Amino acid sequence: MKTSFFTFFVLLVTNFLCVAQQQFVEGIITYTLNIESPTNTTKGTFLITVKGAQIVKELQLGKDFKNVLIFNMDKNTAYSLRKIEGKKYAIQLNAQELRKRQQACDKIAIEPINSESKIIAGYKAESANVICGSQRSVIYYSKDWTTDNDFLFEQFPAFQYIPLAYSIKNEDGSILHFEMKSIEIKPIDNSTFQVPSDYKIISSNEYQQLIH
Repeated sequence: MKTSFFTFFVLLVTNFLCVAQQQFVEGIITYTLNIESPTNTTKGTFLITVKGAQIVKELQLGKDFKNVLIFNMDKNTAYSLRKIEGKKYAIQLNAQELRKRQQACDKIAIEPINSESKIIAGYKAESANVICGSQRSVIYYSKDWTTDNDFLFEQFPAFQYIPLAYSIKNEDGSILHFEMKSIEIKPIDNSTFQVPSDYKIISSNEYQQLIH
């Protein structure tokens, strides 16, 4: 009888952990973004829309700047949507080259930080130093959300949890601070991941010729 009760208890705990911890495979993550430079601070939003291996990343700064990246990692395709002199272009990126850059951070070191707990987007956040080569990032995360999509956060692809907050330092000295506003599991239509029909697809070389 005692053995049966113990087995039943273990199954209950295991089921609870499986329910509490969710793998993010389809939906939308919204982050607020603050960019600090030596001269000013710029605010914006960063949206990640996911459906399996299909990803759209939208960066919006104020009313004037918007950058959209569309990835399909099963098909090895990647596009950057840009407006140049009023015309709309979808610039083909080299998905294999993007993967090669990412492989440099396939192995990361994680150092937990004993700091005061924070609540971010309604979740209790743990913190850690995530180290890849010479790059060191402080990430706040919750074990409630996991991912096995290496291209969701290309700066630290081997990190298994969805970041609640993190910062990236650029070579020009500016620092990008991301903090999760919401995470939502919902069905996403496949058309979201297609290049809009009013955008002309061009190569990276053609894009360079347009801007020079």
